[in-house]
Amino acid sequence: MKWPLVRPLAMWLPMVAAATYATDVSEAGPGLQATPTLTELVHSFFRSNDGQKRAPLIPAIEDAADGSIEAVAEAVKEVQVWPAIPASRGTFSFESGAERVIEVAYQLPTGYDSTAAYPVIICMSDRGMSSRHTFEHAREALGDAIDEFVLVCPVRPVGGKFHQPVEAASDLRRLVRRARRQIHTDTDHVFLFGSAAGGQSVWMAAIAHPDLFAGVVVLSSYPDVPYPQQFYPFLLENLRALPVLTVWTAADNPPTTIRQALIAAHNQAIVALAERAALPIVGVEIHGSVPGDLKPPPGEVAAVLSRRRAAPGGSVSHWFRYPGQGHTGWLKQTRFTGDLWDADQLSIVASPSVDRDRFIAEVIRERLAYLGGRIDGQTITIETQRCERIELLLPYGLLDPSLPITIRCNGKRRHSGGIRPSIHTLLETAYEQWEFQRLTAARRSFSIKADGAPP
Repeated sequence: MKWPLVRPLAMWLPMVAAATYATDVSEAGPGLQATPTLTELVHSFFRSNDGQKRAPLIPAIEDAADGSIEAVAEAVKEVQVWPAIPASRGTFSFESGAERVIEVAYQLPTGYDSTAAYPVIICMSDRGMSSRHTFEHAREALGDAIDEFVLVCPVRPVGGKFHQPVEAASDLRRLVRRARRQIHTDTDHVFLFGSAAGGQSVWMAAIAHPDLFAGVVVLSSYPDVPYPQQFYPFLLENLRALPVLTVWTAADNPPTTIRQALIAAHNQAIVALAERAALPIVGVEIHGSVPGDLKPPPGEVAAVLSRRRAAPGGSVSHWFRYPGQGHTGWLKQTRFTGDLWDADQLSIVASPSVDRDRFIAEVIRERLAYLGGRIDGQTITIETQRCERIELLLPYGLLDPSLPITIRCNGKRRHSGGIRPSIHTLLETAYEQWEFQRLTAARRSFSIKADGAPP
């Protein structure tokens, strides 16, 4: 009696992947090869919304690339999975963490071609302003510098308040990923713009998610946080790698409103702080203009919009309030520890015997979480606060995998030795973030037993 031939699982997976590929592209027309190429497999991987269909494609991609992560990385960087968009205006939506669907309007530049990557400006609207008027306002304020940009505007500001529902704290990242899927985006060339209430949302969105953007332009606004005098010195450190152009109307312009004076005072303090701390925040005070008609200097606008995101790696320093904001470049919080600060009010009373500014700053800092780190050669140093578990996302091409890598977290050595780059990790993280320009070679998770010493 002959037993049926039993193939090892590794031999079956490429065959399953080929069948999956054939199903995914069955409507693409005749003439497809029986054995898909690496490029075809990678395209099929990113076209599939079903994780169970993507999984068997990974070993098939590894096989087609002969195990070369370099070959897979090149294929991912060249991926083309965006549909043609016939109309210059349209909408898409995404699901908020607060169990709501948020609609987003977009406006494409003339001649938009889905095979090319475009720079994007995410515009936050002022109170009661429609997306169409928000786009018009952006055009009036920023001028011809945005001719080649895609403009995106959620129906309401997203991720832009210091106090918000915990579940909505990662909505901005959801918006960015959804926009990347809809529109072929140059992910190193994405900006934020807003004025008045929309500008306040932009300030807070930039502080909470600085790693997503290349630059920020804000008009007639400031970060609305409690105790700003004590908060700004360490919270604005989040913007150390993110250029900001802030423009406001001089408070000596009659008739000066209380709001106008407040905006001017906050911005003057922010610019003075930025100069002392060498932060990339440029302030322009405009005389002889009302807040609604502010026009930033064209040269300053062009300077910001020509920037690209800071290079991956290097140093990061990130204070945040909610778990959904705990992602900065190559570090990510995956589990919060301690009581979450979810109260909408904060009252701090300092006794006469203590330094008031220091006491208030310490109370605020204790309520926030922190992720910070630096990469020096083959050594990674990390400091955390209020993080029970973190994930290290090693940028592709930054470290030498043939040499030992040392990881220190909160003063303790957590790893010493090799970390092998993974095709599986590269594909899955690219899919999770819809990010094809900055790839992740490997990831490691660490549990945290004790806080470190944030700066």
